[in-house]
Amino acid sequence: MSGLVVVLNSAAAAAGLLVDGLYPDSAVAAAAFRGNDLAVVLVGMPALTLAVIGAMRGSLRAHLVWIGMLAYTIYNLAYYVFGAQFNDLFLLHVAAFISSVFAFGLALVSLDVTSVGERSAPRVPVRWISVLLVLPAAAIVVLYSVSSVRFAITGQQPSDVLPMPPERVHLAYALDLTLLVPAVTVAAVQLWRRTAWGYALGTAACLAVGVYQLNYIIQKTFVAGAGVAGVTPSDPRDLPVPAVLLTSAAVLLLGLRKAQTRSAPDSTGATEMSGT
Repeated sequence: MSGLVVVLNSAAAAAGLLVDGLYPDSAVAAAAFRGNDLAVVLVGMPALTLAVIGAMRGSLRAHLVWIGMLAYTIYNLAYYVFGAQFNDLFLLHVAAFISSVFAFGLALVSLDVTSVGERSAPRVPVRWISVLLVLPAAAIVVLYSVSSVRFAITGQQPSDVLPMPPERVHLAYALDLTLLVPAVTVAAVQLWRRTAWGYALGTAACLAVGVYQLNYIIQKTFVAGAGVAGVTPSDPRDLPVPAVLLTSAAVLLLGLRKAQTRSAPDSTGATEMSGT
């Protein structure tokens, strides 16, 4: 299933980059989609492919990367499936999205979470990483809530970092508030509690959000290149968020030890990480 995700997503992204005028959206949205396509080709699908190969060989670290990259793929494809105007790739995007959803579910249920708890080193700064993970989610809630309340009072349309059309902004708000923020918050809370599931989901969340921030950087460059007024190419100030999240994911992955020590479930039934 994940192989199908790679093939379908790579084909759609390559077509988006090579076929002029494939996206009949506004100039800013079309440029953003093409920026996403480049990120998928350069980062997303290569990382997912390597993770799948590693997971097939029994690597627990690769399994966590696999889950994180599938979460990234689902979020990224949601914009094409639900936010783009009809184009020649619609059914391809739908097939890739469905495959990603089912692959993600299967990757989760096949995870040996007991091994995650046994192999997680007690000195990994999981609570610091939990805070770093939840900060972007909290910022989204505050910013989106202010914009939404202002719209209810004054009628001023909420805006995005890029000057997207209102329907695209609405989709971003909806996806982030209903899917991204709750998932990241649950992962951060469980990571703070030092549960094995928290370690696994926290790693996946750091990867998914961090990699998608790279998408945003490439999007911004493409939108600026399309001559959209008020948009400048990415600069070094765009790098701290993905750098922090991806570094956090690397710390968690490297914190998985080779030696395994059995640990007992806590009172809530969640497996505690060893040494806690």
